[in-house]
Amino acid sequence: AIWRVNLAESQETPVSRSVNSELWPSISPDGERVAFQSARNLSRGNNLFNSSILVKSLKARDDRPTPLAEHGFLTAWSPNGSSIAFMRRVDDSVELMTVNPNGGGEQRLTSGGIPAIGYSVSPYNHIQSNAFAWSPDGSKIAYVSSRNGAANIWTVSVSDNSDTPVTENLGTDISYYCPIWSSDGKRLAFFTQRKSVNENSRTIRGLSIVDLASKKVTEVFAAETIFRLIGWTAEENGLIIAESEVQSGLPPETALKKV
Repeated sequence: AIWRVNLAESQETPVSRSVNSELWPSISPDGERVAFQSARNLSRGNNLFNSSILVKSLKARDDRPTPLAEHGFLTAWSPNGSSIAFMRRVDDSVELMTVNPNGGGEQRLTSGGIPAIGYSVSPYNHIQSNAFAWSPDGSKIAYVSSRNGAANIWTVSVSDNSDTPVTENLGTDISYYCPIWSSDGKRLAFFTQRKSVNENSRTIRGLSIVDLASKKVTEVFAAETIFRLIGWTAEENGLIIAESEVQSGLPPETALKKV
């Protein structure tokens, strides 16, 4: 079921209830609708990536959700609310799709495969904050792909499906995740992960920022601790991370930090 909470009154109310498992909601920019996925017979995530994409009004509690697409997961509204992006398994890969929130207009944006988002076993929390991100002007979507043999950040135009590599990584020992745009659309922050080459062989997690004009990548943070990227600070002079002792599930304690 999908629920919402009134922060001022700490009151929870159901938005949608179903015999299916409903999860991973995304609120429209005007706050009037919610997109989410509905999975039948969800057992330990078996059908998590094979769900129905639905949209529902937040104003009319009794209205039924409107089905938009099948065999999809992980919705995200465009900044102006004119489109909803989601992911879909296509043969042996995962690709980016868009659909009109009023129905119809389904479009495939990518080919070559992108990583599906990691999640914990029930309640299926994301390991990273997102798997792709709309640009502030809604013209592009940033995502990760290893189509050329190494992980890189790419952008795809939603108008003509043209792909552009943003980073130029050649190393196969490092993975990229969670691209997040700056508000001016000139930079992308992202999460990195690689196996250490030192004796303890621990995983090194980090944060980098790429300038889209120059394609210069700057590493801003690296640690062996478990954390995930939340987003930019309000002034966009730093990044916010959530640090915890475990990577998935419900951690006993999470610390928010600026780096």
